[in-house]
Amino acid sequence: MNASAKNDDEGFIARLIRDPIRSGWFRRLFRELPRPALAVGADRLYRVIVKGTGFRLLFEGGSRPVVGFYTNRTVAACSHQDAKESVFRSVRRRRRSRGFESLAGCMPSLAVEESVVLPERFVLRSVSGLAFFPADSEG
Repeated sequence: MNASAKNDDEGFIARLIRDPIRSGWFRRLFRELPRPALAVGADRLYRVIVKGTGFRLLFEGGSRPVVGFYTNRTVAACSHQDAKESVFRSVRRRRRSRGFESLAGCMPSLAVEESVVLPERFVLRSVSGLAFFPADSEG
């Protein structure tokens, strides 16, 4: 190992020890940790499936543009309406943080496809997934 590479490694380790949050490893680890949902008091847990449409994205190597997505969330709320609003805020916040608006030129239109009350009052994971669909599918 040459002196420059050794200094780079030592610098990285020093930054990691000094500031674990800005070094990136903490954010990567935090993204992998489960995000539990807990219903307290009058709240219930709702599993909400949302459909996002009204945009057009081309992915690298993709021949068909993506025009929509499905995602699901589990949230604690007092009613279906509160659950819907909470999920919509969560989806919009996540799309903004990932640069979706700048890529697609707009935020997606969101609609609830399904909302069910869960019998549990606690689940380990509150965010489950995301699936895009292309223009020529039924969606």
